[in-house]
Amino acid sequence: MSEKKQTILTMRTHLRSYFIKKGVLNPEEETEAILNIISRVVSNVRIKSDIQVNEISKEICEAVGITYEAISSKCRKRKIVYARYCFMYRLRNETNLSVSNIADYCNCDHSNVVVHLNKTIPDLLATKDPLFMPYWVDSGCEKVVNN
Repeated sequence: MSEKKQTILTMRTHLRSYFIKKGVLNPEEETEAILNIISRVVSNVRIKSDIQVNEISKEICEAVGITYEAISSKCRKRKIVYARYCFMYRLRNETNLSVSNIADYCNCDHSNVVVHLNKTIPDLLATKDPLFMPYWVDSGCEKVVNN
């Protein structure tokens, strides 16, 4: 079951229980209106996160001089890989996206995102890798860490 559908079902259950307790609904009544409201709320949240993702990807692409298609490709060139790491890091720290959703934007498996966020990036920062640090600073990740 998709994350969005699970969220909708959970919200529906909670709202339905609340309205029944308050006497607004009978337990037998259909809650189609509640479902419509929840669907609109969830889709608005998704739209807002898409806007954030677009802004972050635009900033990183302009700073590094590559396209979003390159970030979301399977390319293993160092420049693109480092930009992709920064993109993952900023998405994780500036949005409410799950690791699976970040993986969708980066066109990879969620386990890759977990490894890069928890091992690869901290290792590169700990060693102050001279090839990685310019990407880190230019892409705005350093500001995220300092805030």
